Amino acid sequence: MKINKVLLPIKAHYFCYMGSMSPIVPSLVVVAVQLGVPVAVMGTVGAASLLLVVVMKPVLAGLADTFPSYRRSIFLMTLAVMVVSHSSLNFVTPMKGRPRVQGQLRLVQGLLDTPPPPPPQWPGRCRI
Repeated sequence: MKINKVLLPIKAHYFCYMGSMSPIVPSLVVVAVQLGVPVAVMGTVGAASLLLVVVMKPVLAGLADTFPSYRRSIFLMTLAVMVVSHSSLNFVTPMKGRPRVQGQLRLVQGLLDTPPPPPPQWPGRCRI
């Protein structure tokens, strides 16, 4: 097996990036709940961030292919934005009071707050 030494730095970057993100992403929900953010809001934020990743990766790849002389700058700017956004979580203060969730999330929250329906009563000997 021959190793392509030209691609070795980018492979090392993705290996280190995925290795460093794997303990961070699952703990973000725990940190958010400790700060008072509802789980429904964290689910929405997580879904929005994944959709943003799906949209922005092809856009940034297209920019890097269109402007090959700026590839390194685009790569470093992407890393800088990631570092700043994840580092800013250290400065988030806890929320005061319970936030009101409006829009479509209110319907989901209302469904979660209602008690489950009673089990059906079967005639005869069988009871659940």
